[in-house]
Amino acid sequence: MFVVMHKGKVRRIIFIFTAVFLLLSVVMFGTVCVPQKTAQCGEITYTTELKEESVDGFASQFQIQTGEMYCEKTVTIPEFFNKTYCRYNELQRLQGLDLEKYKGKQCTLFVYEISDFTADYEKAYLTLLIYKDFVIGGHISTLTQSEELYTFFGEKYGEI
Repeated sequence: MFVVMHKGKVRRIIFIFTAVFLLLSVVMFGTVCVPQKTAQCGEITYTTELKEESVDGFASQFQIQTGEMYCEKTVTIPEFFNKTYCRYNELQRLQGLDLEKYKGKQCTLFVYEISDFTADYEKAYLTLLIYKDFVIGGHISTLTQSEELYTFFGEKYGEI
């Protein structure tokens, strides 16, 4: 016995099958997170990719000269942002970045000394959050009684 189907029904069945497959894939494996290759901050566009560029190359886009690496560790961006993380993400958005799409993802945190930030501070540090060879966040900090944070562009943000 043969079953005859119209082209429209076959297309609908294929469409439904594909939609269910994609939905199950997202549920089982989570969302696909593709980092942005560039970030836009006002009129300035900068690259976030580190495959070709080194950390020195990334920092040089902001006229920052990095020194020795101070720290490297694996961190997880929290699934739910508390008040502190919301404020920190505001800083990222000022720089054209956003940590929202990296919730629950593991990334590597690097901290480098900055040799030429400003004469007002003894030491300053560049902190970078790296996910799959892309800078997804970061800041500049200084060693003062209240740790001041700055954007990559050297604009003071304040405390978190």
